[in-house]
Amino acid sequence: MTTYLFIIAHAPLAGALKQCAEHVFSHDARIADRVEAFDIPADSDTDEWRARIYEKLPKAPDSCLVLTDIVGATPFNIAESMLHADNTAVLSGMNLPMVLTAIVHRDESLADVVRVVSEAGIASAAKPALRKD
Repeated sequence: MTTYLFIIAHAPLAGALKQCAEHVFSHDARIADRVEAFDIPADSDTDEWRARIYEKLPKAPDSCLVLTDIVGATPFNIAESMLHADNTAVLSGMNLPMVLTAIVHRDESLADVVRVVSEAGIASAAKPALRKD
């Protein structure tokens, strides 16, 4: 069982995050096969994107975690429509630590991947760094 990672975001964020992951995990050729990036351009046909992405969803027993950028925006709405598949979960507010954590834990159950990726997102939330004088 593998949890695949789909990144759906405003262009060019999805592709950029996948490129970062490929850089960090350059020793692992499986990244290209297990991570899909969908850069959604402005004024896109959401039905067309939804169909294109849905075709790539893995079949059980494999699962899919979909990371997206902003709740309520077009990429999120497309991602949310994937939830009718039993083996799919969606998390918003993604960042690079969430992407990397999802890849590290890809061979765990979907529920466990969602938990650790959510924790990574919270742990890496904006933390101000102030100069100490």
